[in-house]
Amino acid sequence: MNTLQLWLFIGGFVVINTLFIIIRSKDSVEDEEKMKQKTIKQLRKMQALNLRENSLMRKFEEEVEEKTKYDKRYKLETLAMQAGFPNLSYAEILVIRTGFMVLLASLAFFALGNPLLAIVLGVVGRMLPTQFIATIANKRMATMDKQIGSFIQLITERYNAKGDLSEAIEQTAPDFKGLEPMYSEIQRTILDMKVGTPTETAMKSLGRRTGNRFLTLFANYYSISSKLGTQDARERIVGQAWVQFNEDYKMKQTLREQIAGPKNEAYIMLAFVPIIVLYQIMTNDTYLEFMLTTDIGKAGTAGILMVILGSLWFINKKIGAPLE
Repeated sequence: MNTLQLWLFIGGFVVINTLFIIIRSKDSVEDEEKMKQKTIKQLRKMQALNLRENSLMRKFEEEVEEKTKYDKRYKLETLAMQAGFPNLSYAEILVIRTGFMVLLASLAFFALGNPLLAIVLGVVGRMLPTQFIATIANKRMATMDKQIGSFIQLITERYNAKGDLSEAIEQTAPDFKGLEPMYSEIQRTILDMKVGTPTETAMKSLGRRTGNRFLTLFANYYSISSKLGTQDARERIVGQAWVQFNEDYKMKQTLREQIAGPKNEAYIMLAFVPIIVLYQIMTNDTYLEFMLTTDIGKAGTAGILMVILGSLWFINKKIGAPLE
């Protein structure tokens, strides 16, 4: 086995393990019929069994948690939740990032003999899993933004009619059947309430997973309204979450329309860089050899890659990120 085959084998191992961690972290929400059959005791037992099975990994997670600031862990784990990976811990993301960093840097160094490119790809490998999760989270939250307004409106109306928010959420769930990812998130919220989580806390968790501050705001308004005596006061306070969401959504729609043009233009301009490189490879027989074997070419290859990746990061992070 030569060096390239060895690192391809290692790369395959890293990718397979990454997929395993991600698939395992996909918290499958049981369908409606199965969930109805679960008792509170059974649901609590299921929640307890959701702990990490691997003792070595659990110990590593504890060490990481002790040495990492809470805000940093919270932010990254929240991003994983918003991408649909609610069980993906900070430590697991750290393992994935380290694996990709070592893999890409090693491939560039041993297979291409380019130390500068190895450094660039090492940085890329460390950022890649987080950017991948962020991209999925952005698309997922954009989809949920179109569904959350209806959800807030329906639970507000049902809460005002019956005065029980948990019942309002359960009655609203069938209305979203087939509308993913909101339906799965509602089902997860119902499951939280069934295992004893207070309704307000379950709603705040839903706000965290969806990345929508109006669900958290709704939970706060619900907490205030539940302490008031008059029905009219409760309806006015809880209804504020829907009113504010609606105003914010209209404003975001206008901003998205204005941003769409510059964003698409930025992607088109960036696409010209790899197109030019591909054209040079096809028309110049010595171009590829020059870029991969000479010192100037290696530096140029690393520079081109840095420009492409830096531009992609800027577009996704600053232009294409969800509007706050």
